[in-house]
Order: sequence, then structure tokens, then C-alpha cells
Amino acid sequence: MPASPSPEQFPILEPEHAVRPRRAAFGPVFGIVIILALLVFGAFYSWNARLNKRNDQTQAATYIPAGTTTLPDITK
Repeated sequence: MPASPSPEQFPILEPEHAVRPRRAAFGPVFGIVIILALLVFGAFYSWNARLNKRNDQTQAATYIPAGTTTLPDITK
């Protein structure tokens, strides 16, 4: 019959040797949030530039210099 194992053969694990539970990794999540924020900022920047370009074109077409009129001269 085999002898029972002695306590010296199987030491009790101390807390520093125990497996620690994994903490949630916030680094990748934080990186994704930063990237998404930059994409949203870039989209609004591009959209604003497109709206300003459209406004500049309509203002250039409706520009009337000072001293001129758009009404026909019917006094002649």
C-alpha cells in the first residue's frame, strides 16, 4: 500500500504565488474611443468646409458692387 503524501511534497501556495484575477484592460478601449472621436471631429471639419465652399459660391454669384443696380433703366 502506498504511503500518504507528506505536507513537504505539496506546499501551500502563498498569495504572491496564487493566480491573480485579470483586471479589465482599459487601454484598448481608451484607444478606440480616441480614434472614434478623431473620426467624428474630421467628419464635422470636412462637412463644415464643404458647407463654407457652397456658401462662398452662392455669395460670389449674388455679389453686386456698390453703385450699381439690378433694376433695368427705364428712363431712356
